[in-house]
Formats: sequence, structure tokens, C-alpha cells
Amino acid sequence: MRIKKDKVNKSHDFSKALFAMFVAGIFSWFTSAIFPTDVKLRLISAGFGLVMLGKAVYEVFLSRAEQVKLEEAEQLLAYLSGRAASGYTLERSLLDAAGALKEQLGPRSKLVRLLTRLRQQILSQTELSSALNQLADDYECPRLSLDMTILPYLRQYGGHMDVYLRESHRQLYLEIGVKAEVASENSQKTTEAVIMGILSFLFGITLFKQNLDSAGEQGFGWLPTAGIIFHVFSVFILSVTLNIIAKSVVPKNQTVISYYQAGVCPKSKFIKVSAAYLKLMPASFSYKITKLISRSGSEQETEQIWQQYIYKKIVYLFCGIILSMFLLITGALPIWLIPVTVIFLPLLQDLSLLSQEQQSKQAYRLAYPPFLNVLSLLMESGLTLQIALELSIKAINKIGSAQPIMKDLKTAQKSIRAGGTAAQAVRSLADKCLLPEISSALRCAARYDQQGSSELLTLLNMQAAAGWQIYRNGLRRQLEQRSLLLFIPMGLALLNVLAIAVIPALASFQLAW
Repeated sequence: MRIKKDKVNKSHDFSKALFAMFVAGIFSWFTSAIFPTDVKLRLISAGFGLVMLGKAVYEVFLSRAEQVKLEEAEQLLAYLSGRAASGYTLERSLLDAAGALKEQLGPRSKLVRLLTRLRQQILSQTELSSALNQLADDYECPRLSLDMTILPYLRQYGGHMDVYLRESHRQLYLEIGVKAEVASENSQKTTEAVIMGILSFLFGITLFKQNLDSAGEQGFGWLPTAGIIFHVFSVFILSVTLNIIAKSVVPKNQTVISYYQAGVCPKSKFIKVSAAYLKLMPASFSYKITKLISRSGSEQETEQIWQQYIYKKIVYLFCGIILSMFLLITGALPIWLIPVTVIFLPLLQDLSLLSQEQQSKQAYRLAYPPFLNVLSLLMESGLTLQIALELSIKAINKIGSAQPIMKDLKTAQKSIRAGGTAAQAVRSLADKCLLPEISSALRCAARYDQQGSSELLTLLNMQAAAGWQIYRNGLRRQLEQRSLLLFIPMGLALLNVLAIAVIPALASFQLAW
């Protein structure tokens, strides 16, 4: 069954890639007539566009498909939530889901086809959990996979299915709205980048093509060669622009950002050295470094990380001294700048650490709010903190953007299985979290597990809902970075347009002489 599924997915991806290359090839062939007129030159230029632009168009198709999947998952959750509120069981709702969503999504929708297959599996007495997991794997939507993973366990543990489905649909609707809102804020820059990418072809029609017909007669036969260069460069700029636009706002399968690996340096005692160094630094700077390293692991790991930190600091200081002596001997720098070279490398190490901390915060802004919302949803559905934490970790692993926090979540899971309480595990997560709002919500969950107050559960839900503002800020930062990347192809497009405008003028000057 798995091999068959892989073959179907590969066939579907191949058809998409083939269509993308077809669109790119047609576009490249017709636009190549603007610049080079020779058939051989056009074939070379169109072949480059077939590969480069085809890949970019394929990425755009994939990005659009991910958005459609999220919207279809929202429609399915809305239907299941309404049926659960009316008193229908999960199996009954899933049996009727394909027919109910067929009118909204259309008969060709992949989700409708998978729901039809799910109906057949339920009627043939297939286990519901395995059928839902198969649907989630085939549909390849991380957000829907999260819910399909939780629903069988929620029924098994006696949770409130209607509460979970209602709140899950509300949160998914909110998530789609947040992404649409943030994307609309940057739509102007995206449109400008696309226009700049197409502007080269428009300038080629108005300023360049009219000189090609008389190129051989007038004596400037180098013009067709310049034309193929302009076309290849224009296709390259448009491809880069589309690749940046199609890039996912929420990074997928991020790796965990770790500052140091414990236990890889000589076991020497650098406690006094580190204390002396931090006293020399400004108070706020040393506080940030101390807090950053203390969050990197347990007490034993932190001591080893401090040893490695100071060991590298000494190595960088030694390299700085050697560099300063070399500059002093060669006279490349004034004497009063030599001390700057001594402390430059050690300070560069600290600045690198602080930069990694900012990257970790950005990763946490996109990873923790979905996890916190799933945790609060399960607790509101009537599950205990321990069961809710286990299910949240199991489900959130389906989401690629949650990978930066999976190391901490796995550590908390191991501590529970080793005999610790869920409240202790959640508090350890709160201590390691770089975002104070998320830490406060996690501590509230731990207090609710111990005290059981309904006010604490309400407060937890409010804090989890406020986490979407953190998520929105994270998305906004990602789009700002993407907008900065768009300046690269826009600048190249401007240079290309200027060159296309200048070349006919140079040809006219050559003709005049």
C-alpha cells in the first residue's frame, strides 16, 4: 500500500512538473522572438527558460496547492464541527463527509476523493485510526494531519469531541486569516517585483526589437548576440522572483538551533575565567550571554557548555593577538587600532551567539503558538495535562515548522516516562522558552494541572489565543525578510532594463559614425 501511494504521489508531482515546464517553455519560446531572431539562438534561450523558469513555475504551483489544501481542511473541520454539535458520532460524520463537501469543493478535489475512500474503509470495518492516518498521509496537509492524529485518541480517552472540533476549526480559520492579512500587507512589494521582472520583455519590444531587422544591413551584427544575453538574463530574473514569492512563509523542517554541543571540549575548570570575563563586559551584555547559555541544557550540560565557551574564547583571543602582532609588524594599521583587532574575534563570538538567539526567537514565534493551542484545546476537551501533552507532542511532530522545539518537547516527554509529573515537564519547557508570553501560558497549564481551577483554564485559553499575535509577528518578520530578498531581482531587473534601453542608442551612434 505504501509503495502504491508513493507511485501515485510521484505521478501527480510529475504531471505538475510537466505542466510547469510546458508553460515555461511556451513563454520562453515566444518571448525569445523579442530579442534573438535566429532560430538556433532562440532554441538555446528557450531551453534555458524551460529549465530555470519551469522550476520556478512548479514552485508557484506547489505554493498555491498548499494554500488550497489548508482552505479545504478548514471546510472539512467546519463540517465535522457542525455535525458533532448536532450530536452525530465521528464515524457517521465521516461517512457523510464526501457527499456533503462534494458540492463545495467539487468532485475533482483530492480531499473529496480521499473522503470517498475513507467511507469505503469505514464500511469495510477498517480501524478508524489507521484509516485517518492514511488519509492524512495521502493528503499531505500538516494541519489536517494534526487533527486526524488527535481525533481517534480523543475518542479513546473520552474527550469532548464537539468542543475540540469547534475550537480547532476556529483556530484554523484564524490562522488562515492571519496569513492572508500578513500577506496582503506585502502584496504591493510582490506585485512590484513581478512587474519589474516583466518590464524587461516590454522594453525589449519597444526599444530593442525594432533594431534587430536592420542589424545585418547596418553593420552592427553583434546585436542578436546581445539579444540572447538579455533574454537569458530576463528569464533568470523572473525565475528568481517567482522562487522568492513561492517560498513558504512558514519554514518547513527547520533544524534545531543549538549554540554549543555539550561535552566536546577538554574538561577544564573555566568557572573563574568566565566570571572574570563577564565582569569586564557591560551588565546587560553579560546578562544576555549568561541567560542564553543557562537555557542551553541541564545543569551538567550548562557547566560543560561554559567550559567550551571560555575555551573557544581563549582560542579566539590567541588568534586575535597573533593577527594584531602581524598587523603591527607589517604596519598595515595605526598603533591605536591594534587593540581593536585583539578583542574583535572574541566579541564576534558573542555577537554570533546573540544573533543565533534572535533566530531561535523567530523560530519559536512560529513553532510554539500552534503547540500551545493544541495543548489548551485538549485540556479544554476534558483531558489531563499528561495525556494532553503526550498527544500534543505526537500531533505537533506532523508540522514542519515545529521542529525547532521538538528537542525540548522530547525531553519533557522522556521526563514524564521516567516518573516525573506533567507539571514539572511543562515548567521545564517554560524555563527554556525564549518568549515570556509562551512561558507564562505554560506555567498556567502546570498550575491548572495541580489546582484544577476553571479560571486557570479560561486564562490558559486566553493566553493561547493571544499567542496568535506572536505568530502574526513571526509571519510578518518572515515576509519582511522575503521582501528584502525581492530587492535583489528588482535591482538586477533595473540594470537589465537600462542596458536594453542603452544598447539601441549605442547601435545608433555606431551607425552615425
